[in-house]
Amino acid sequence: MQLQLIRNAMMRIEYEGETILTDPYLADRYSMPSYRGKSANPLVDLPCSKEDVVKDIDMVLVSHIHSDHFDLSGQKQLPKDIPLFCQGEDKIEIENMGFSSVKPIKNSSIWEEITIIKTPSQHGTGDVLKETGKP
Repeated sequence: MQLQLIRNAMMRIEYEGETILTDPYLADRYSMPSYRGKSANPLVDLPCSKEDVVKDIDMVLVSHIHSDHFDLSGQKQLPKDIPLFCQGEDKIEIENMGFSSVKPIKNSSIWEEITIIKTPSQHGTGDVLKETGKP
């Protein structure tokens, strides 16, 4: 397995001959509003071109559709027919973005002999959790 952290929660994972992209957040540096009122986001440039991030990917995994995990730029760069796994409650909204192969994960899913297991999480604590909610 090879894992490349690109930025934020976005990673390219090569596993069992497949390339998976997680949480495509491809916005240009400082092109998005501040999440905490301190600085525009994202804070860093991509380490490579947007085209290189999505080159030869086989599947996308979106943990949730907050803009720092699945932004408009990411939506535009991805092929609309790529298998895209997501939270069940995000399926319709992602389909409304034009994606045709949206696969919600209830507890687990199998894709190309790879098992994807959903695990509970939350986006911070205290005021951050109030603002961002559970992904």
